[in-house]
Amino acid sequence: MSEHFLYPVIMKKRRGGSYFVEVVDFPLSCTQGEDFEDAFFMAKDCICHRIYAYRKQGIPLPKPSDKPDRRLTKSERFIEIAVNYGQWLEETADLEPLEIGMSHA
Repeated sequence: MSEHFLYPVIMKKRRGGSYFVEVVDFPLSCTQGEDFEDAFFMAKDCICHRIYAYRKQGIPLPKPSDKPDRRLTKSERFIEIAVNYGQWLEETADLEPLEIGMSHA
């Protein structure tokens, strides 16, 4: 099964070279990485976990943003992340995906 999504993130470089990542369209979804490559991988994984959780709870997926909802600092970058959700499901079939408590109004 091949199912592709494109969601934006804001990557913020920290002192020491690590990155903090905010997944823009999924509230309270963030991750981090030791460097840009690691943060990029973690962002893809975070997005797939959120898609899984939304679908499991019957919540419609958010429409991807095309621009940030705030002014970015010099250390932040707005990046679109492409994920292959079907491939992620196959690769994590033996693992129990994170189920983060969610509420929506």
